Amino acid sequence: MTTTTEQGTEGVLVIKVTTTEADYRPEVEKNLRELRRKANMPGFRPGMVPAGVINKMYGKGVRAEQAYRKAHEAVGEYLEENKIEIVADVMPSDTQGELSFEPDVTEHEFVFEVAPAPVVDVTLDGKDKLTHYKITPSKEMVEAYAKSLEATVEDETERTKQATERAEADLERESDWFDEVQLKNLLLAKANVKLPEEFLRRWLVAVNEGKFSAEEVERDFAPFLRMMSWGLIQRSLMEKLEMKIEPAEVETEARAMAAMQFAQYGMRDVPAETLDGFAKSILADREQAQRVAERVAERKVLEAMKPLAKVSEKKVTVEEFGKIVGEAQQQ
Repeated sequence: MTTTTEQGTEGVLVIKVTTTEADYRPEVEKNLRELRRKANMPGFRPGMVPAGVINKMYGKGVRAEQAYRKAHEAVGEYLEENKIEIVADVMPSDTQGELSFEPDVTEHEFVFEVAPAPVVDVTLDGKDKLTHYKITPSKEMVEAYAKSLEATVEDETERTKQATERAEADLERESDWFDEVQLKNLLLAKANVKLPEEFLRRWLVAVNEGKFSAEEVERDFAPFLRMMSWGLIQRSLMEKLEMKIEPAEVETEARAMAAMQFAQYGMRDVPAETLDGFAKSILADREQAQRVAERVAERKVLEAMKPLAKVSEKKVTVEEFGKIVGEAQQQ
């Protein structure tokens, strides 16, 4: 088996792997023996179908499968040996010629494409500006919060005081969230990550075959590029800052997420054991646990970047803040 490479367009790497029968013969023979053992055909006892019949029926497909598997593994080994990180995944090339897996054809050239991840080196400094908005709660907002406290706080003055504090705390969280949006925008603009867009379009269509059309992929392509670019920036900064995600940090984040879910229903003083139980149920789900870990990583990176930027404060009303966020999201 031999592996060669050549440069494609957009920085894409074309990897050609040539396999011979000797590379996959043991696997083919093993698969055919297993098929023979399980074969149940009229005129033959179970497991006693002649090997020649099994080979004639299934040999071509088995050879194709094992030859491709060996070639694909060779690409992975090449990338690992040469320490090449990629975006997306290994993809069969559009230039792949038709292959024959008849018994007399013993050599096959497979053509793959990969997109090496671009090198990202970015940080923030005093030239990068961020505005932290101090949002003043509206009278209507305070009144709404006060109504939710009527059953527990009898004194009107105290009730208004607590309602105002809760409204301000919730609005401060909104402002903190928008700080993160601004920081990500600053880093994305400054890094200006160049991705192989045509390769990624083809990859998205291929992996979503039967689920999304090329038109649907195109509609969501810009957010996809932004997500991939941010992932590369985040990974680069974590490596530069030698950041690691500790299990305790993930557990704390899961508890915070659980508390926020309860708060959406007006339940703010939830017992610690209840939050722990919900946090455990979140982390028991692999996909949710992964999202929580990713959120921790993103937050740590942004917290490290924020002090490097020039941060100013500005007082705004709820309506003004909503308009600012809306304009930012349209950019």
